[in-house]
Amino acid sequence: MKAWFAAVALLLGAPLAAQPQDITAPGTVAHRAAATGFPETIGDFRRLAVTRYDSEGLDLSANYQLVRPDGQVRATIYIYPAAPSAAAPTAPAARIRFCREHFEGVENSIRQTYKGADRLDGDPTPVRGGVAPGLAHRSSFRFSADIGRGIERLVSEARLYCFVSGNWLVKYRISASEGMDARGAIESFVRLGPWPGQAPGEIALR
Repeated sequence: MKAWFAAVALLLGAPLAAQPQDITAPGTVAHRAAATGFPETIGDFRRLAVTRYDSEGLDLSANYQLVRPDGQVRATIYIYPAAPSAAAPTAPAARIRFCREHFEGVENSIRQTYKGADRLDGDPTPVRGGVAPGLAHRSSFRFSADIGRGIERLVSEARLYCFVSGNWLVKYRISASEGMDARGAIESFVRLGPWPGQAPGEIALR
């Protein structure tokens, strides 16, 4: 299990700590500090694992999978603090700069892990309520990797939303088999899934 987690974490760009801990349990695994949680299913996606990266329970992620005859999708959502509360930027310009630089680090990690990854001209970052302009980023890449069925061509995207409900960062790494028609399922996963200050699925009920 640990070897599998390490491989998937590398693929999905996990912020690996020295001793990440698998905290998967039946039902919704709570992210208490962010007032949300990781349910066993989100739309058509099934949860594979929940991981804690710190002793305080502030930095958590969950891996999900969607399998169809035309391909598969692996998705990971990370919810973690932007910085210790006392050090977090508060001025709008400083927050925008912090978010941009943090996302550049996410993109650089993808390029370093997958040599020759092709950057794709992406769609604009989907809007989420409560996220100010300049605090959301999205990019997509194409490369070959193994997400459970052997080496295949993938389209992989990263999304980052900064300073959600205060000091939280919400990051997505989503990799799908190239040619798979999964856009609707992916957008539903993002819309229905965990979000600081909201129970999973709450946004869809408004």
